[in-house]
Amino acid sequence: MINRFKSWFFKPNQHFQIRYNTKNNGGPLKWRIIADGEEILASHIAIRGYVYGESSVVDGDEKMNMSCDGKIYWDGTRAEIITGKAPDLLL
Repeated sequence: MINRFKSWFFKPNQHFQIRYNTKNNGGPLKWRIIADGEEILASHIAIRGYVYGESSVVDGDEKMNMSCDGKIYWDGTRAEIITGKAPDLLL
C-alpha cells in the first residue's frame, strides 16, 4: 500500500488534450489522449477533477480539445486522469 501511494504521489503532472478518435472505424479505441506530443488511444476515459476546453492548430487545422493537467493511470486500454482543483479565478 505504501509503495502504491509513493508511486502515485511522486508521479509528475502532465498536460493532456483529449479528442474523440474519428478514425476508429468502429473499433474499441474511441479516445485520443495527447501528452507531451505523444498520442495514445484509449477505449474508455475517466477524468476526476478540473477540465477545460482549449484549441490547438494541427497541420493548419484548428482542433478543439478537452484539456486537463494531472496524472494518468492505465488499466489495459482504459485511462483514468486525476487532476487538480479549478484555479481560483477571483484572485
